Amino acid sequence: MPRRLFSAAVLLLLVLLICCCGCGAVHAEGEKPNQVKLPQSVELFAPKKTQVQKGNGKRSMDSFASPSLASAGGVLVALAEGHINYTGPNSQLLGYTYSDIVAGYINAAAGWASLVAEINAGRWEAHTVFSRERQANRVGRAFYPTAVAKDNKVFLLVGSYDMIDDGSDSHLKEGNWSLELLVGEATQDKQIQWGQPQQLLPQIAQSAQAIGVDGFFSAGGSGVVMANGALVFPVVANKGGETSSLVSTIIYSTDGGQHWALAQGMLPTDCTSSLLAEWEAGQLLMIADCTFGHKVFESRDMGATWAETVRTLSRVRGDSESDPLQEARLVTSLTTATIAGKAAHALHPDRVPTR
Repeated sequence: MPRRLFSAAVLLLLVLLICCCGCGAVHAEGEKPNQVKLPQSVELFAPKKTQVQKGNGKRSMDSFASPSLASAGGVLVALAEGHINYTGPNSQLLGYTYSDIVAGYINAAAGWASLVAEINAGRWEAHTVFSRERQANRVGRAFYPTAVAKDNKVFLLVGSYDMIDDGSDSHLKEGNWSLELLVGEATQDKQIQWGQPQQLLPQIAQSAQAIGVDGFFSAGGSGVVMANGALVFPVVANKGGETSSLVSTIIYSTDGGQHWALAQGMLPTDCTSSLLAEWEAGQLLMIADCTFGHKVFESRDMGATWAETVRTLSRVRGDSESDPLQEARLVTSLTTATIAGKAAHALHPDRVPTR
């Protein structure tokens, strides 16, 4: 499956947007007001350094991936996959990692300098919020945390599965897939109190069978709270047939996360790694990584149908088929915010040569 690498630059930019918007520009002494000095950068999730609490203990992680951000009740929640290298039989050959979902909490009112000082002093820690149960001969993997906030609650979608060593060969086999929702609530001490994971597959199983998909996992990045209050998450599923392939679609809830439905439409099979936003009221956009560059799709019927659009966000489109020597625009994040009463969409494209 595709992997979305951890980008410290993207996470820093998003934290700055949330922590610093409305606080006024930061100016160096003697500079003109229009010469803005950016605050000092800091690495939230540092491999082999950032301490992650789990139960009564804590440890560092070997690597991090797939960051996601949400803000609820004055708490900025930074999420990521936390990886620990597998050390079982043939570990040097296999290269597998255990992966949990970890979260770090930032008091948005405390200011950027306070966060930098806390991290530099080694006082800022992350917390394990989701992990597969540790079992012999199994490597639990949770991935692509996908979060959205509404009021003082954070809704976190997590896909996970086990890699199983059945002793038959030197490779581990995939098994026991799940798609689970965690709901957390902001507390007075600027933390998030998480509830127990809720398995969503039973709620969407009948609809999934009707359109011939299974093997769901969260797409990563952010979900959407629509203008009508609906919660929407991008997901990826396996579409069977003679040649199995991955497809992008959505799940949504219209009752505050109590019940979830699977959209009946999906993107073409060559389009995955989707990013989701509501462009106008009732209009969902999905930016997807397709075989020949990025494409933008829209739906006005809660994902029942999707149509490619060339008018909206046209600059993110890459077309390596017509110009194979161009630099492809790899859009790695899509952030939506309301500034001065207007919706703003921030894209982060990485340019890499297609050849």
